[in-house]
Amino acid sequence: MNKKYFIIIIFPLLLILSGCGRPGALEIYTGTSGVDIAFMESAPQRELYERSEVMITLEVWNKGAYSLIERDEYAIIGLNYDPLYFRDAGESPIQGYKGVDVWLHGKSLSWPSGERDLVNIAVLEVRDVPGTREMPTTTIKANICYPYTTFLTQTVCMDADIYDIAHRPACKNQPRYSYSSQGAPVAISRIDSEMLPAGSIRQSEIAGMPVADPDGWLEDIRMAQQDTTLMVVQPSFTIHLKNAGKGIVLTRREGQTVEDVCGERSGNISFRDINSLNVKAWLGNNELKCEPEIVSMIDGAGRVRCYVPRDESMVVVSNYIDTLRVEVDYFYREETSKEVRINRIR
Repeated sequence: MNKKYFIIIIFPLLLILSGCGRPGALEIYTGTSGVDIAFMESAPQRELYERSEVMITLEVWNKGAYSLIERDEYAIIGLNYDPLYFRDAGESPIQGYKGVDVWLHGKSLSWPSGERDLVNIAVLEVRDVPGTREMPTTTIKANICYPYTTFLTQTVCMDADIYDIAHRPACKNQPRYSYSSQGAPVAISRIDSEMLPAGSIRQSEIAGMPVADPDGWLEDIRMAQQDTTLMVVQPSFTIHLKNAGKGIVLTRREGQTVEDVCGERSGNISFRDINSLNVKAWLGNNELKCEPEIVSMIDGAGRVRCYVPRDESMVVVSNYIDTLRVEVDYFYREETSKEVRINRIR
């Protein structure tokens, strides 16, 4: 197999500029919430009466850093209720269930706290209480399901000085980076960074060599061949993930629609798609190979290794700073509920 090498020389000025930032900038990529839902206090009320109508209103708030504003990227809110006690006044095709699509901006300069809205999801008619129960209680449940992405950008040192012999290198590899949140319900908690040795290559070049006279003055410049040994490294990053929210993670597979995973067709979801997700990573402009392709979350945690393939190992002339970008794609589903009591009127 032919090996591909990248020879990279970085000037010191670029190292200085890479550390510049904007103090006081809005912190968008913080927090562990995605899109939250909550019942309004009075819609529905805790005490209901048979033969009455009740409005079901939910507050929906995208508190995370990912916007759901594209035509094929939105959230679906589902309402579940007991058809023994309620009937949808809007004649929903499925009694006991009602679904509504919503689009909301995430946190940004235009939406510092994210976009929120009130959704009147249904008007329910309270049926006559069956049997002899005087004041039965029942639970109305609402769930929300949506696609989401966790983003992280981290500067890392491409460190060819594996054996720590260089004098004052431009940077040194940091073996571990720790984080708390990125403005999404799935958080990257840690990245372990390794610069694995992958051999060396010899580079020959013609260079001018100064020649001095007996008094030390420059007499001539003679061209001579110089041999340099360059280290080949294979950058590798182990990315640790955790479900920092209150819901369930679902795999986001290529070609799947929101309706496939979150809508009425969601009953076709495979068991292996529950508590699993996808990770992609780039080092500079080069996409890394990530294994496993589908990351399983066990007890709310998982990890994936993303690395430069061996046949694309990097030749580093001198240490320099590059950018690691990580994207975690998934669907997220969580639920809230409210218990109500139904009073007879007869």
